[in-house]
Amino acid sequence: MERNMCNYKEPLNDSSPESYSEDEQEVPFHVPSSEVVFRGYVQSTVAVLSVAAALAAMVYAPKGGVFDPIACIACGYIFGVFCFQNTFVEWPAVPCHILLLLASALASLLAPTGLQHVGLWANWGVKCVAWAIDLAIVISGYRLMVRGPAYAHLGGGSLEGKTFVITGCNTGIGYETAKTLAQASATVVFACRSEDKALAAMKKIVEECAGQVQEVQLVFVPLDTSSFESVRRFAGLLEKTGHKPQTLILNAGVMLS
Repeated sequence: MERNMCNYKEPLNDSSPESYSEDEQEVPFHVPSSEVVFRGYVQSTVAVLSVAAALAAMVYAPKGGVFDPIACIACGYIFGVFCFQNTFVEWPAVPCHILLLLASALASLLAPTGLQHVGLWANWGVKCVAWAIDLAIVISGYRLMVRGPAYAHLGGGSLEGKTFVITGCNTGIGYETAKTLAQASATVVFACRSEDKALAAMKKIVEECAGQVQEVQLVFVPLDTSSFESVRRFAGLLEKTGHKPQTLILNAGVMLS
């Protein structure tokens, strides 16, 4: 299989410190606390205070609060997942449907107390409806916050004319992503550190998808995500290929300890 990539004068070296520029070696790698991280802490704090306020309202309700176990579990699950994900900056900006889900979980916690106040909580039919709503809230939370969007089958030709850049796509999830996009007629740029592994993966995709994927769809451009110099070089080489990517999939990254 011929190497389908742009011409470059200096091939990418390995990831040893000697291959980096002098400036890169002198600047320590540091990720400061950002506004997004601070916002995540604020969101978690507001969520916890909202639940605390609801519990206080139930405790001091005129006719006594009703701490229904199912409602407590549903509310605890939604707010627990939300706060846990905030620690990973999962919600830099909380979308409307998540806000609605949080409000619904809070309402489900307060509903038994409100129904008790109007004398309806003793009715088993009302309880069953409330529990069904609690279950729907938990299922919605799992689908929207944990599982995420479901996989959609991409038909052949559906991505024709579009270019995707994928980092570290010679194995694993990155490889499967590249294969799926290529089968949908997309052009896939293999942004990998190892040329041999990338070319082997490209050849394997062409062989496994005989007739569906052409060699011209797969382009290798060297990239080492741990080197800023390599990232800058990658941008220049990608521009020389003439491909204008619509999507960047960051499959490979740098582990921080």
